[in-house]
Amino acid sequence: MIAPRIPALSSAVCPSRSMFRLIGDRWTLLALLQLEQGMRRFADIRRGLGTISAKVLAEKLRRLEENGIVRRRVYDQSPPRVEYRLTALGKELAQHVSRLDHWTVQNAERIERSRRTFSRSQRSRTPWQIPRPW
Repeated sequence: MIAPRIPALSSAVCPSRSMFRLIGDRWTLLALLQLEQGMRRFADIRRGLGTISAKVLAEKLRRLEENGIVRRRVYDQSPPRVEYRLTALGKELAQHVSRLDHWTVQNAERIERSRRTFSRSQRSRTPWQIPRPW
């Protein structure tokens, strides 16, 4: 059996690109880490993330649900109750995100040292040598 050919990362149809777009922002990654701890209600996730707006969190969770990463359960009661949990696919993804989080914590000092070194080197450059963020 011949394995299907997966498009290169440089291709617009590469499946990795669409997944990187899905999880490539801070709120989605942090929400995944929250959900890795188990079932969570919307307000609990939002509280755990800090400054995220309800609208933005709802959109992030909706996109995760659309992609089979999160399961949303609505209870027919008043006031409404909605719970979120990772699917099997979501749990697998969360393991990778958790490893990235662990790597970041393990290397925080080295990263910070590099940032300070870079910052000092930028101060010694003339204004026209400093790359612009736009």
